[in-house]
Amino acid sequence: MARKNRSEVFDPTEIGIYHCIQRAVRQSWLCGNKPGQSTSYEHRRAWVEDRLAELASIFAFDCLSYSVMSNHLHIILRNRPDILATWSDEKVARHWWKLGRSQHRGKCQTEEPTAEQLRPLLEPRRNQHLRQRLGSISWLMRYLAEPIARRANKEEGCTGRFWEGRFKCQKLVDETAVLACSTYVDLNPIRAGMTQTPEESLYTSIRARIISYQQHQFDSAQFVSDASGVKPPASILRASSTKSEPRKNPRAGDAAPLFTDQWLAPIALDERTDKYMAAIPATSGLRVSDKGFLAMDTKTYFELVDWTGRQLRKASPAGRIPSNAKPILKRLGLGEETWCELVGRFGQIFRQAAGGPVALAREAERRGQRWLQTRQSPLLATAT
Repeated sequence: MARKNRSEVFDPTEIGIYHCIQRAVRQSWLCGNKPGQSTSYEHRRAWVEDRLAELASIFAFDCLSYSVMSNHLHIILRNRPDILATWSDEKVARHWWKLGRSQHRGKCQTEEPTAEQLRPLLEPRRNQHLRQRLGSISWLMRYLAEPIARRANKEEGCTGRFWEGRFKCQKLVDETAVLACSTYVDLNPIRAGMTQTPEESLYTSIRARIISYQQHQFDSAQFVSDASGVKPPASILRASSTKSEPRKNPRAGDAAPLFTDQWLAPIALDERTDKYMAAIPATSGLRVSDKGFLAMDTKTYFELVDWTGRQLRKASPAGRIPSNAKPILKRLGLGEETWCELVGRFGQIFRQAAGGPVALAREAERRGQRWLQTRQSPLLATAT
């Protein structure tokens, strides 16, 4: 069966949310610590996480969720053509210059480009071409994958492919699909048996958000103040001392501690104000915008992920459904069993796009097709 053209899935002119999957060649264990194998490649998962954080400040995309596994990675991205349209030609040139520096030197450089370095990037036709690339999901995934492959091949002293083929991309066409896919991505290490709790799931967006949430509850002054006698929870100390914890990506001139999730899109979508702030960029420079993507707060999302993980892992002690998790599922028109099946079988149910029947029908019409392939699921009968 012929592959779908990327243009049929991704529309650079409209804001959309996309689930991307990139697998290692032959699904080999090239990014983790394979049982029974003496050589560990666990550090390569940190390469991917760091690189993704760099690209979040360069390309016109919001990173919503991610999970770096041993032989593949999941990323949920939202393109922002509205933000890209506000960038001046000089800003486009500076972003591309920064991308080139990080591509060839392995890390972003803090020094500013000179006028001579920017001049060829400001040529009108060239600049327009670069603007299109900064809004392309294919170019973002290319600049994510290539440096990792080069570093891995250099480390092993070999040549050849590191990633298999092109990345898989499916569009999330409604709120139910976005919530289910984000939960599915954040629970990947738990479902794979790599860990038992979200806060222990290294190299995932849920862990980064949990650590940041905890850090906000206990400011750094309390961590080091012997006079106050206040100590942080043991979970925060373990997270802070973990060698494989992602780097904080410091920037020159940072006065305050940089929390681990500041490059990720916020969870909470403020429906009262976000529609007016849609094209306002983030002020931190670590991400494209401060726009959320779910109609719930961070704490509620944590509880929903935790509850879903308990249901999917029957070996874990059963827990009560949080009082505020059930209304969320009811509001989305999903029962508990339907929700668990949707998250547990997300990758099997949906192909080119994910969502309820009405939203999928609209997406098929946009692509000029009669229907989009899915597998049977209660979602098709309950979600709207």
